[in-house]
Amino acid sequence: MLLGAVPFVGDVFDIYYKANEKNLVLLQQHLQATPQEARRQKWGDGFFLAGMIAIVLAALIGMMTIAYLLAMWIQSLFVTPVR
Repeated sequence: MLLGAVPFVGDVFDIYYKANEKNLVLLQQHLQATPQEARRQKWGDGFFLAGMIAIVLAALIGMMTIAYLLAMWIQSLFVTPVR
């Protein structure tokens, strides 16, 4: 806790210690998983990946829609309608 109070040294210590501890626990759980747990983990990984792909695609479609609408709005400012 005292090392965490020092501005730069504390940050480095927190990042190194916590990240390595969590990664070690995750690796040990993965290596000791039963076949049933391994299948469940694979399903979870698949759902996570599908969710991330859906979020990225939704963001991409949203940005493209906003860009299109913005371009149409800018065009309407400079082009007068034909009567």
